[in-house]
Amino acid sequence: MPDDAKTTPEPEAPPQAPPEPTPPEPEARVEATPEPPPDPEEGEPGGDDPQAVRARKEYRGRKRAQEEAQREREARIAAEARATVLEESRRQAPPPPAGPPAPPAYKPSDLMRSVSAGTVTREDAEAYIGSNYPALRGKPLEAAVAAEVVQEQMTALHRQSQVQTVEARANTEIQDYVKHVPALAQTTSREFQDVAKAYQGLVQEGYPDHITTQRLALRTVFGPLERVASTREAQMDQRRNAPAQTGGDGTGRRPDAQTKPPSNLTDRQRDFIKQRGGNPADYERVAAVHTVADWKRTAAAKKP
Repeated sequence: MPDDAKTTPEPEAPPQAPPEPTPPEPEARVEATPEPPPDPEEGEPGGDDPQAVRARKEYRGRKRAQEEAQREREARIAAEARATVLEESRRQAPPPPAGPPAPPAYKPSDLMRSVSAGTVTREDAEAYIGSNYPALRGKPLEAAVAAEVVQEQMTALHRQSQVQTVEARANTEIQDYVKHVPALAQTTSREFQDVAKAYQGLVQEGYPDHITTQRLALRTVFGPLERVASTREAQMDQRRNAPAQTGGDGTGRRPDAQTKPPSNLTDRQRDFIKQRGGNPADYERVAAVHTVADWKRTAAAKKP
């Protein structure tokens, strides 16, 4: 090969990109091994040295944690069981009963006004009444309006009758209260003033100014009518069975009327009482005589 032969230079290799840095390998995390729960068979460690005291504290702490975890686990299981039972009972419960159907949106009187205004035809109005009021199906619009008026009047009478019945019952109960508590008939009595104060308080709280509120005021002050009646009856029985205040014989006389005559009698009056055997009834009769003339007429009338 001649020396002057030109040599072809070899092509240079393209520059290579620097190698990507290798990410550091994650360090292995060493998880702490949970301590085993205390063995009940081993029992609480004993000893008085510091290591024994520390071991005993750790034992008690682990035991409390284990008991708390057990209680939480049992509570969670119980809650899940209750939720399952509730869901099952809700799934098996029958559907609630359907409520009453909603009333029609338009009354026959409303349709009559619309027909008169020209916004609804008579045929459409009667068709609407027939589909929403089965009892009026096939009747003309005027008959439906008349039936509506009659129904409203009957409803008003029924409502008024109910109101009158309630008022009559309230009035009867109030009269019974007055019968058992006679002081209520006097506006100046303490009982009447207490009831009036209670009534004003109820009205201020929003109760209506009505006879039923008066009855409620009586119940508030004295309690139920049955209790008032029983208390009144017990008081009357006690009065009937109790002896008289003046000696216990039920005659109503003073105790000293059976032992000695009044001190203002004359000698002639005393002699008359002795002749009559000293009957206490004569004592009272003689005591009522104010003059000698009256006494003489009384004595003469008693002669056989």
